[in-house]
Amino acid sequence: MLSLFLLAGSFSNSAEEWQDAYAWLLWESICDEFYLCDIDADGIPELLVGGPEDPRTSSHKSYNVYMYIDHQIVFIGDVFTRTELWTDNNNNIFGYDYGAGSGEVLRYNMNFGILYFDGEVSGYFYDKGDIIYWFRGSDGNNIIVTDETEAEYQRIQDSYIKLNRYNISVTNIIKIIYGGNYANK
Repeated sequence: MLSLFLLAGSFSNSAEEWQDAYAWLLWESICDEFYLCDIDADGIPELLVGGPEDPRTSSHKSYNVYMYIDHQIVFIGDVFTRTELWTDNNNNIFGYDYGAGSGEVLRYNMNFGILYFDGEVSGYFYDKGDIIYWFRGSDGNNIIVTDETEAEYQRIQDSYIKLNRYNISVTNIIKIIYGGNYANK
């Protein structure tokens, strides 16, 4: 299998340093899937590596996030989700968490090379058998979705762009890392 990977590495003589570095990190990873997303909008995507699912719950996933800077891979933090990951036009990363009676969209931002959790930005909860949806307003307060606020809530929900998730394999390393076929926007 290593010979296949070495062949893949020579597949592109014009590979950029970040491509070779990410390919080796994926190849040596014990995880089973990855995402690429340019969180800091510098032209080099960040690599999110995670899985397998937590065997106790079969749904928790934490992704290690790496960036390529100064000729090296740097771990910058983790993102969490129970389902998929999303981004938006502001290069935020979104995960989703849920439990007994509620669910929340989790937002992560990157600033000056530091990934940080920005909080829960929308979600739902049960109240006396009814599902109540909410979102975080521009002032930081939670707003219950009503007839008056539904359009704003829907605009926010529609702004999420699902990231492409890939299984770690020789084929995907060649196709996605070296082929540049990871665009999510």
